[in-house]
Amino acid sequence: MNVGSPEDVFSLSFIPNDGVGLARMEFIISNHIKIHPMALLQFDRLSNAEGRAAIQKLTAGYDDDHKPQFFIDTLTESVAMIAAESFAEIFDGFSIGSNDLTQLTLGVDRDSEIVAHIFDERDQAVMSAISSAIASAKKAGRKIGICGQAPSDYPEFAQFLVEQGIDSISLNPDAVMKTTVKILELEQSR
Repeated sequence: MNVGSPEDVFSLSFIPNDGVGLARMEFIISNHIKIHPMALLQFDRLSNAEGRAAIQKLTAGYDDDHKPQFFIDTLTESVAMIAAESFAEIFDGFSIGSNDLTQLTLGVDRDSEIVAHIFDERDQAVMSAISSAIASAKKAGRKIGICGQAPSDYPEFAQFLVEQGIDSISLNPDAVMKTTVKILELEQSR
């Protein structure tokens, strides 16, 4: 069963089903951030006075040039809050979908020829969101893993995850051996 509101997951879990999952990260935008990233990036082009006023109110303290930073800051806080506070007592652990998180954080579609070139899980905003989610899950005493392409493609990303305290990393078959060796070396040097 897919659920769009994090606040409803627990109560809906009593309906007979094989599992409850949150339906995509877009709901974090609407329920917690309340502003689409493109509205922040193109704030100076918004002609709707009511919309501009709502964004001004939500982003108080961020000047116009730094409004996109509001999205990143709020996303990071929301991901961590949802992981630790909302679900730690319900779920045994968490899995970060790095591809979806990257698309959401950067406001890009990795399959689009127009913007795919800026899709990068190693972007500081994405890494900050991942770090925050790991720390929050750990604080709540829960396991957390990651599923996505980056640990298989970028050894430094896998190293970052280990340094943050991730419990499990999903890898592509062709990267399992070389990445596992690097992770073992890193863990032994600590």
